[in-house]
Amino acid sequence: MENLIEALSTLSLLEWIIITVIWLVTNAIIYLSFTKWVFGRLWRLYKNLKRPVIVLTPISESGATIASGEMKNEVQLLKSNGLLNISSDESDFRTFNPAGKHCIVVIGYLPGMIGINDLLTRIKSKHVPLIVYTYGNNRIDDKDKKMFDEYPFVLFANFPLTLLNHIFSTVASYPYESK
Repeated sequence: MENLIEALSTLSLLEWIIITVIWLVTNAIIYLSFTKWVFGRLWRLYKNLKRPVIVLTPISESGATIASGEMKNEVQLLKSNGLLNISSDESDFRTFNPAGKHCIVVIGYLPGMIGINDLLTRIKSKHVPLIVYTYGNNRIDDKDKKMFDEYPFVLFANFPLTLLNHIFSTVASYPYESK
């Protein structure tokens, strides 16, 4: 210890200044790099939160909205949280065309819906995450479950809070392509 103190006491003022400048520059580079990394993640989250999330309600074979599947309460919950951009597009899920601007597609699922395979084909072409909302019921037809399981970017939600959680965590973590 005495040798270290003796060695430090023999340094000239110029050497002390050089050591201090090197230490300050090194710390500044480390702090700036960390700040840039954090800001980059926050900027990506901000941009993703601005992208619209579209909610599609189930439609019966006749083309009418299924009364128990309107998702009004769920959409209101999603809009009221203030962080997500819930698209107000009302769209029949069978004619939905996934534009590059949507970051997530949420579909209300009821057994017996037709056209799910076609919808999945359109969603797969854009690699957009899909959240299947089952209205508190975990029951999905075996045929439909098999189709959903073929798509790697699908999540299932059965309660409004689970839906909100899946949407936010997907928006925060899914790496969307820059265009």
